Amino acid sequence: YARMFRMPLDKFVATNGSTLFFDTTPAYVVETDTVPKRLTSLLPSIRVIVVFRDPTDRYRSELQMEVCRSRLFLSSMAREYHRHGQMRLYLTEQHPKKPLRRGLYADQLEIWFEFVSRDALLILTSDELYSDPLTTAAKALGFLGLAEVTPTGFTFNLHAPKNAACKKDMSSYLDESELAQLRTFYLEKNRRLPELAPGTVFPWLA
Repeated sequence: YARMFRMPLDKFVATNGSTLFFDTTPAYVVETDTVPKRLTSLLPSIRVIVVFRDPTDRYRSELQMEVCRSRLFLSSMAREYHRHGQMRLYLTEQHPKKPLRRGLYADQLEIWFEFVSRDALLILTSDELYSDPLTTAAKALGFLGLAEVTPTGFTFNLHAPKNAACKKDMSSYLDESELAQLRTFYLEKNRRLPELAPGTVFPWLA
């Protein structure tokens, strides 16, 4: 947060002379009301774009990243994730751990809508970004009042494997039965999403 506002603003200038400032992080949306309250007080004209990924895939991907980094041997890190074979216990904890909370998108949107008007927050999904990146990029740029992307404006490698740097077998950390429990959990917790984001299609809610 502090580093963001020390960045050189002269790097973010639009062609019409107005100053544009961008920051990207997945951390903001999952926090409590502290972040949206602070940001909207400092930047009342802020426009926010969120990209929601299938929350079960998101959890698996984060866990795989930590396995690849060999950080799960740290007790402080291991406590954030489920123990293999104990997913049900993990999902019913009174205070969900942060990796699990990251996929509670409906809860996150409800907090943000207390501080940001609905027309100032664009909701996208990773599904539409992967399937039609140019159209999705154009939608995001239009939302920000910027020129639409041209077909030669970006290069996307849609065939790159996910977590390509990590080849570890994840079955000993997260098996199919645990993935099924996660899907059921997130399906129930995110049922309010269509009401909060009318017009947005979330394939993993079907």
